[in-house]
Amino acid sequence: MVLKAFAKMTILTIAMIVSQSSESQRAVVPLNSVRVGAVAARNSSLSHLFSQLSENTNIAFCFENRKSDKTDTLGSLSINLSINPDEDLQTVLIRLARNYPVVAWRIEAGTIVIKSTGIKDDPLDAMIKPFSFKGTVKEFVEYLNSRVPGLLAGVLSISSAYDSKAVYALDFKSDISVGGALSTLTREYGIRWGADIRDEGILVQIPGGAEGKTDQARTGRVTLMFSRGSIPQLVR
Repeated sequence: MVLKAFAKMTILTIAMIVSQSSESQRAVVPLNSVRVGAVAARNSSLSHLFSQLSENTNIAFCFENRKSDKTDTLGSLSINLSINPDEDLQTVLIRLARNYPVVAWRIEAGTIVIKSTGIKDDPLDAMIKPFSFKGTVKEFVEYLNSRVPGLLAGVLSISSAYDSKAVYALDFKSDISVGGALSTLTREYGIRWGADIRDEGILVQIPGGAEGKTDQARTGRVTLMFSRGSIPQLVR
C-alpha cells in the first residue's frame, strides 16, 4: 500500500532547529527541468514508482489517498507507463494523471502532493490563521486539529511510527491550509507525510449518554502517516 510503503522509511532523530530558511534562500528549480532518471514503471505500484523518482531526484512526494474499508485508490493502483530517463518530471506527472484519472498532483511549498481525485470537501483544504509552532510531530498534528473548526469530523490522528523526541519549529505569517502546513514541515525538515482520507468518519459507540444510553459519533476522516527523509530539492 502506498502510504504504508512510505511509512516504513527510516525515521531519524534530529536536533531542534529553529526554522529560518525559506524558498528564497534555497534553490527552487522548475519542475520541467528535473530529469527523472531510470525508473521501472511497467506493472508497478504507485509507491514503487515514486520511491524511484524520489531517490533519483531528491524531490519530496507526499500523498492524499481516498481510502475506506472497500476503497484504497492510490494503494490499489497498478501503473504501466513507458518513461525515458531523459524525460522531465512535469511531463511524467502530466502523463500519469492523463492515463490514470484517479490521480492528481500539485506543487505545494516546493514539494509535490499526489492526490486521489474524488475526495469531497477535502479536510486538508481547511484554512488556519497565522501561527508559530515548536514541538513534536504528534504535537503539530494535535495543534492543527485544534485550529481547524471547519474540519468535518473534527479529528486528525497519527498512524505508524514517528520520532517522538524530535522537535520542530515553524512560523506561518499568513493563512495556510492544513495540507500547506504539512507540506511546509516537509520542505523545512524532510518529514514526508501521507494522508488516508475517508468519505466520512467511522461510526463509533460512546458510553455514558443521557439516561445511561450509548451515544453514537463519527471519528475523524483523516489518518496521517509520517516518515523521515532528506531535506528535499524544491520545485516550482
